[in-house]
Amino acid sequence: QLKDEDYNLQLKGINVPDANLSDFKGKILFLNFWGSWCPPCRAEFPSIQALYESKKDRVNFVLIAMQDDEEKVKEFLKKNQYTTPVYIAASPISQQLSPNVFPTTFIISKDGKILKRDNGAADWNNKAVHDFINSLNQ
Repeated sequence: QLKDEDYNLQLKGINVPDANLSDFKGKILFLNFWGSWCPPCRAEFPSIQALYESKKDRVNFVLIAMQDDEEKVKEFLKKNQYTTPVYIAASPISQQLSPNVFPTTFIISKDGKILKRDNGAADWNNKAVHDFINSLNQ
């Protein structure tokens, strides 16, 4: 369960306006920690983009580029024509959310419960993930 302080994370927008993670409370959150330097992160990105395109009306997507160079992130997004919202953390990440490996993905309920934590790359655009998101309350 996330606390208010876990949500207090300043985010510098790369392809979207700056935000705070707390702006996304009250809606299902797909939170992914990744890096453009990380091969498994790059490998799973197309499936995240596809999931984003089909679920962005139901789910907030926040992808946080870690240990990364802003220009390299912009280049990666532009080259692949990715539109999923990407940020760089502009304040410390809480212990609760801090990733140990990259990528790390959380699916968080609108009331702040961590429903899924996935360490490592995954295919996010599959029937099981879609069914899982569809089963969650709007």
